[in-house]
Amino acid sequence: MAHTGLSGHLRFEPTNFYLGAIFIFLYLPVGVLIVLAFNDATVTSFPFRSFTWKWFGVLASDEAIGRGLVNSFVVVGATMVIVAVIGTLTAYTLVRYRFPGRLPVAALVFVPIVVPKSVLGISLVALTTALDIPRSIYTVIFGHVLFCFPYVTIVVASVFLRLDQSLIDASADLGAREWRTARKVVLPLIRNGVTAGLFVCFVLSFGEFSLSAFLAGREQTLPLVIYSEFRFKVTPKINALSTLVVAGNILLVILAEYYRSRGAALLSRRTAISRRGSS
Repeated sequence: MAHTGLSGHLRFEPTNFYLGAIFIFLYLPVGVLIVLAFNDATVTSFPFRSFTWKWFGVLASDEAIGRGLVNSFVVVGATMVIVAVIGTLTAYTLVRYRFPGRLPVAALVFVPIVVPKSVLGISLVALTTALDIPRSIYTVIFGHVLFCFPYVTIVVASVFLRLDQSLIDASADLGAREWRTARKVVLPLIRNGVTAGLFVCFVLSFGEFSLSAFLAGREQTLPLVIYSEFRFKVTPKINALSTLVVAGNILLVILAEYYRSRGAALLSRRTAISRRGSS
C-alpha cells in the first residue's frame, strides 16, 4: 500500500541521498574556497576569524589581475565571434547536406575534445615554431578557437536536427534563394541555440589554462596570472577572484541552458504550426 500524508513526504529516498553525497563530495572544495574569500585573515586557512569584503577591494586594485582580465576578455570575445561563424556553418553543412566523406568530417569535429590538451598545445607550439609565428595573444585565440569549435558545433547541430525541413522547403518554393532562406528563416529559428553555444564557449575559453600556457607570450590571460600568483603565495584575494569566476560561470551555464531550452521550445511550436498548416 502506498504511503500517504506526512509519512509519504518523510519517506527516505536512497537515490536522493546518494545524489546529495556526490554533489557534496564534488563541490565541497569550491564551497570552502568561497567561505575563505570572506575571511578576515591574511592567510588562506581556518579558523574563520570574521566576515569581510576587503579582499574584493584588494582584488579590484591589483593591476596584474586587471591586465589579465582584459586579455581574457579580448581572447574570449575574438574566440566567440570566430567560433559562432565557423561552428554554425559547420553544423548547418553536416546536418543539411549529404556528401562523400561526411562521416570522417564529422569525426574531425570531435578531435579537439578527445585529444589531451597537452598534446594539442604541443602540436600548436610546433606549428607556430615551424611557421616562425611568435607566441602572442593571437596564438592564444587560435588555440581557443580550435578547442571551443567542436562544443559550439555540437550545440548548434542539436538545434538544426530539430528544425523542420518543411519550413526550408516552403521558403524555397516561394522563390527565396538559399542564402536568403538561411538569413530569413534558419538563423531566426536557431538564434537561441547559437546563443547557448556561445555561452558555453565563454565558460570554456575564459577558464582555459593549458592551451594558454603553451601559446601565450608576454601578455597573459587571467588563469595564467592566477597561476603565477599561486606559485609564490596563496592570498585570500585569489579566493575572492575564484569566487567571482565560479559565480559568473554558474550564471552563464544557467543562461546557456535557458536559451537552449527556449530555442528547442520555439522550434517545436513552429514545427507544430507548420504541420497543422500543411494538413
